[in-house]
Amino acid sequence: MFMQAKPPLRQETPKPSKTSGNQVFCTPENHGSLPPMTSETEPTPELILDVMGQQCPLPVLRAKKRLANLEPGELLRVFVTDPVSRIDMPHFCTESGHTLVETRDRGTWIEFLIRRAPLIKTTETINPTE
Repeated sequence: MFMQAKPPLRQETPKPSKTSGNQVFCTPENHGSLPPMTSETEPTPELILDVMGQQCPLPVLRAKKRLANLEPGELLRVFVTDPVSRIDMPHFCTESGHTLVETRDRGTWIEFLIRRAPLIKTTETINPTE
């Protein structure tokens, strides 16, 4: 009798379903730690932003730019190595109205999951002489 090898239960490295430059969209098929689905039929896709190696203020500025291009409620997962981002990213989310869903300290890098706000708050200064 021959014994057949069982297929692996999970792939070692998830494969992205869609790519666009350095942006990767995750789906439940290729990512094991997605947040709960917003509807019973469709998962909320994530956009991944890798800014590892970039120093303050670039991680926050790049996240701000990416979030501006997302629809309200969509998710952005940001990977950073700059330790100052532990302070900057939560502050940015609070000031702009985005929701910091998750922060994971991975030792040498940090992972943030941000949900885009329905309306983005701006911190423009108003000139009283105008």
